[in-house]
Amino acid sequence: MNWTTIIDTNDQDQQVLDTVLKELILDYIHDMIFIMKVEEGPSFRYLYINESAKRYTSIQNRDMGRLLEEVISFEMATDLQEKYTQLVQKGESVTFQDTFFHTNGSQVVNESILTPIKDGYGKVEYVVSITRDITSSILEKKKLVKAKERYKSIIEHNLDAIFILDGEGVIKESNGAGCSLSGYSKENLVNMKLYDLFHSQNEKLLTESLIHTLLGTPTTIDYSLLLNEAGEEKITQLKMVPSS
Repeated sequence: MNWTTIIDTNDQDQQVLDTVLKELILDYIHDMIFIMKVEEGPSFRYLYINESAKRYTSIQNRDMGRLLEEVISFEMATDLQEKYTQLVQKGESVTFQDTFFHTNGSQVVNESILTPIKDGYGKVEYVVSITRDITSSILEKKKLVKAKERYKSIIEHNLDAIFILDGEGVIKESNGAGCSLSGYSKENLVNMKLYDLFHSQNEKLLTESLIHTLLGTPTTIDYSLLLNEAGEEKITQLKMVPSS
């Protein structure tokens, strides 16, 4: 659809509402939709909100036609004014995240995409904001970070030597016990091949073990000779387990 054609027609406010909102961004969409008219200043006046926006915010039909700062708190209005002004000045979409409290009192994290609608001369006449709730996604990411931190802590404090390998058998990470057993520092172990830590007689077994493990089957080599940095041989039991 040609936005310029919409803006250049008579009765432009109604045209935007009827054509864009009713045909393209229907009221039943789950995302919250806000459309603002840009005025001198710049100031931003509420022109339309969809049903989701009414459901999840205190903004209602009675607020249509009112300025941003007349409808929401000073703090929120100041923040949004800055984002909208940035869009008007650059003439490009703006994406940002913010936190607010739902009408039921729960804290919600939203991601908003502001999109400019311009006239035939490139001047921003309207701002369309599509806002979605990303609280669950943020919480899942936080849980994932915590899980990774716990995982790393378990590895680091494990009394067994642990080496994390890539598909080629190259060491990408080691714990403290791995350093103690091999005699190498963590820095020197990284990017070293596992084969370099063991006697050449174990090469075939190591290769077979790595292949099976990459296919998803844990393997064990009950007798393997590890050569530490000083060249000393240490009899070890080697277990390989797949890790996603």
